[in-house]
Amino acid sequence: MSTVLDFFEDARSLRDRAQRHFDEFQQLIGRSANPPLWEVKEYPDGDGGTFTYALHLNHDILTKVKPVAADAANNLVHSLDQLVGAAARLHGRGRHRNLYFPWILDEIAFERQLRALEQLIGTGAVTAIREVRNRHKAALPHIHAVKTVSNSGKHWALTPSTSSAAAVAVNLPGQPQKIWDIPPAAFEGSEAYDFAVGVQRMQGVPFMVLLQFAFEGLGEGVPASPDDIFSWAFRYVKDMIDAVDAVQNWRDPDPFA
Repeated sequence: MSTVLDFFEDARSLRDRAQRHFDEFQQLIGRSANPPLWEVKEYPDGDGGTFTYALHLNHDILTKVKPVAADAANNLVHSLDQLVGAAARLHGRGRHRNLYFPWILDEIAFERQLRALEQLIGTGAVTAIREVRNRHKAALPHIHAVKTVSNSGKHWALTPSTSSAAAVAVNLPGQPQKIWDIPPAAFEGSEAYDFAVGVQRMQGVPFMVLLQFAFEGLGEGVPASPDDIFSWAFRYVKDMIDAVDAVQNWRDPDPFA
């Protein structure tokens, strides 16, 4: 392995660690999770012929995913902090305790902080960072939502998650698909909602639940879908590391000398 690749090993390791945390996050809320986040339960009505079907939400899982999501977000953020630290070392700089990647959504503030980094990491690295950001400009609100999740977990409270069900559907043999809509307030103050009461038994058929999952409290207009914000953030971090790693002239002239 080359010297340059060795320098960026920590940044890549943190990104990979973030991926393992996000994989765990998805396993906790996925359809094959045990126990599942959402579960359809069957209850006999007592008259011997009809049944009630209820949709249950396992709130304990929403508690368990909070630190896992925070770990994934923290490691992504720190991955790029390690990136600029490695770039500074390769540019011949000593340890700088306030050296951070500019996780800033505002364009003017980002550019100001990036220019301040130039004397520490070099023109080539700064140019690479700017180019990657420009390529991902349309996704920056999603990418920076990960930073919000990270900040909340460190400085205030772990970011809570919410999951809602819009409908339950079932395909019964020889019949059209049956769909039950779930009211928006069905789970306020309750962990279960009876969506089918006094119906014939639907034994051995899989129920399909139309779900939504989101982070809460990220601010108005901030994307809240974990899949969206993390998928974009992982691409951004990978592209940023690869681009800075590819810079050849690590001893380019100090623009502030």
